[in-house]
Amino acid sequence: MSVINVTYQEKIRIESYYSVLNEVADFWSRLSRKLFVDLACKKMKRNQLKKKYISEYGILARQFNSMYCYISGLIDSRIELMNDEISDKKMRLEFLTKDIQRVKLESKEIGLTLKDLKQSDTHFKDLVKEKKQLDRNIHYKKRKLGNLQHKLTKLENDLDDGIIRVCFGTKKLFKKQFKPSSLSHSEWKQEWVNARNHMFFCIGSKDEVNGNQNCRYSGDELKLRMPRCLEEKYGQYLTIKDVDFNYGNEMMEKITQHYGYRVNKGFKTEKIYQAVSYRFIRKRDIWYVHASLEYEAPKEVTSPFVGALGVDFNVNHLNCYHVDRYGNPINHFTLKYEMYSKSSDQIKDMLNKVAVDITNYAEINGLMVVIENLDFKHKKLYLRRQTKKYKRMLSGFPFVKYMNAIESRCLRRGVAFKYVNPKNTSKEGKKVMKRLGCSSHDAAAYKIARKGLRYK
Repeated sequence: MSVINVTYQEKIRIESYYSVLNEVADFWSRLSRKLFVDLACKKMKRNQLKKKYISEYGILARQFNSMYCYISGLIDSRIELMNDEISDKKMRLEFLTKDIQRVKLESKEIGLTLKDLKQSDTHFKDLVKEKKQLDRNIHYKKRKLGNLQHKLTKLENDLDDGIIRVCFGTKKLFKKQFKPSSLSHSEWKQEWVNARNHMFFCIGSKDEVNGNQNCRYSGDELKLRMPRCLEEKYGQYLTIKDVDFNYGNEMMEKITQHYGYRVNKGFKTEKIYQAVSYRFIRKRDIWYVHASLEYEAPKEVTSPFVGALGVDFNVNHLNCYHVDRYGNPINHFTLKYEMYSKSSDQIKDMLNKVAVDITNYAEINGLMVVIENLDFKHKKLYLRRQTKKYKRMLSGFPFVKYMNAIESRCLRRGVAFKYVNPKNTSKEGKKVMKRLGCSSHDAAAYKIARKGLRYK
């Protein structure tokens, strides 16, 4: 049984809590950065750090666990990103080396041609200009190659030595202090401090009441456990009222009730709750709370034995083709979305709405949804050789958002789902588009559906 991770966001409406949350975030952010240094730089062990932080800073064991989970996750994600950067740079180096060889060969051929020509020939000057341009390109490409090799070596050395580089507050904002702007240094520093102290995390657990010991949700209230250094000022708990998760009411109501029992290490029976983690985030001086939990995906209500719905993803539209279990065409339709001149959040919202339409059709007809497993990293290396229109299309193509939206919606609704290799779907589709009497994109969706059913 697959597991679905969901996150619900809610704005904290009462602004009187903001000053307290700012102090809490400041405390946990400073402590988190110290923990990062101890883990990533000093290479200290978790148990050793747990005792130290509990005694020195007066925090609870669960509060340390929340902080440790956040920082260790940050370190792991950075290591994964470094590995991705290394593989990406190796691909770029390979491409650039081949490109330099190609340009060198072109320059050499023009040089040999110039030897056989006289200066009075009509094409002589044009060829000289072309050769100079090629030689200039070789020079710039070699410089770029050297920079890439230097960055690759630095990344590989950092990975081998276990050096993790993280800038809390972002590099962009840090470098802003050295650039001329309308902000004074004191104003920049305030912005920098706010960016570094903008969030804190409370991890959940199944053996804790309401799924979390540090932050408990009940009705329309959140009870946040305060650090001991702030207890004298604000009390043991901060009760945040008027918190209503509009889009997750059903799930959030379930966390207040236990769903079973288990025997702990001390052979005592304890209740089991739905674990829920809370992340408090400040955006534009407004505080939000994000509740994250996981639950088992519902049983599949559709099947490939009924048929499949192939989806071909294109710029500004998706083409869908319905085939029966034998791969015979039944129906096709197009869903539109607007990609250009839209923000990232707007595109994500439109793709989610399109995913709803696709899964609803599949659920009503009992079909399996089939999409291509898209990845354009390798194609993006060759952008300089392409037209302006193609560059714009490929750079802004939201294929990751599209795949996540479809997969997430299918899991939530119990719709059977499958990825297929995108190789040659468009070429094969063009061969059958006349027979089907549809566009090339519809024919590609038809081929995708048949691939999902293991037909040619």
